[in-house]
Amino acid sequence: MQDATQCPVCHMDVDPQSSPSENYRGKQYNFCSDGCREKFLQDPASYIGS
Repeated sequence: MQDATQCPVCHMDVDPQSSPSENYRGKQYNFCSDGCREKFLQDPASYIGS
């Protein structure tokens, strides 16, 4: 099992093996919920600073 990572939207710890995820610009982001994933997709740059 991989180490926990943080949801880029709400910063909760998530398990990368079982959480919703999205590839954006060649990097995989994991989310605590589908709701946070949807927020991220609306404006990724505001969550990752690029």
